[in-house]
Amino acid sequence: MTYIGTSFYQAINYPIKDIKWFIDEVAKAGGNTIEFFVLRTWQKQYIGVEMPYVKVGTFTDNKYPGIEFPMYDLDRFNERRWRRWERIFKYCAKKNITVIVRIEDFCSFKNSLNKRYYFQYASYQRHILKPIKGSAWFREETWRQREELFKKVIETLEKAGCKYFIVAMNEANMLNGSIDHTKWCINYHNWARKTLKSIGVPRRKMIVSTMFGARELHEKGYKVELHGVNSDIALADKINEWGTKKVFFNGDGIDKFALGRRGDKKSKREPSIEQGEEMGRLIKKHNLFGYCYFNRNTENPLPADIRRAKFDVLKAIIEGYNSVS
Repeated sequence: MTYIGTSFYQAINYPIKDIKWFIDEVAKAGGNTIEFFVLRTWQKQYIGVEMPYVKVGTFTDNKYPGIEFPMYDLDRFNERRWRRWERIFKYCAKKNITVIVRIEDFCSFKNSLNKRYYFQYASYQRHILKPIKGSAWFREETWRQREELFKKVIETLEKAGCKYFIVAMNEANMLNGSIDHTKWCINYHNWARKTLKSIGVPRRKMIVSTMFGARELHEKGYKVELHGVNSDIALADKINEWGTKKVFFNGDGIDKFALGRRGDKKSKREPSIEQGEEMGRLIKKHNLFGYCYFNRNTENPLPADIRRAKFDVLKAIIEGYNSVS
């Protein structure tokens, strides 16, 4: 089966009727895949931040005077939030949409301010229960919290009866500049694979998204996600570089060859209709695992709005795919 779709990463923050509309439009265009982020902190200034944990107060930081950061108890899940996820996953199952769930997100803590909103930094455990700073915190607590979160995600997907793939961490990396980033990323993905396997997730349902170590992980048999593909030119180049086996080409990131729509910023370009059609033909010709892209019209301009999503490019990709016998 080939997985093709488009996504609105921050969909969880919108009304259910809007999310269902987006899912319906993906299906109408012929798509069968949507990506969702469980944890994120970017664009909080536009649509707010609500983690899947119980909020238990706030904390302050001398580096950012006047800001009260939310604090969460990582041992208490926000069940209302998880029931919302279950409803979304059930609707995806009803529409025969496979979801790609991105559990963590390096982009959410790669700058100093966003980091303070991120679940492990903004936790009751870190600030009150066990006020440990720096790398000691990561050594002692974060892996247990990650494992419990992974279990909750899989439990919710299985309960909803939804077909899925798991990306443990989107664009995985660490902030610490003194470490061996390739080694850290490889160790992280090895840990994530072992943990997901212990929960019952087969390896075929795991996708690796990483800033370092992609080639090494691919050579070890991991399905690796490759970003920055929003044109037929970039897709052909990536196929030539990486081959066609155990790769997932994705439109997240900037593609200098992407034409998008008139007036789009360079950093906010999808494929054009013509590029989409050719991409569909390439996907079919090479029997690729699939392709998914961020629906960029939702952020053209900011603030983001799910109802500005367009599905003409997705339809073009599907038409191109179906034109190849």
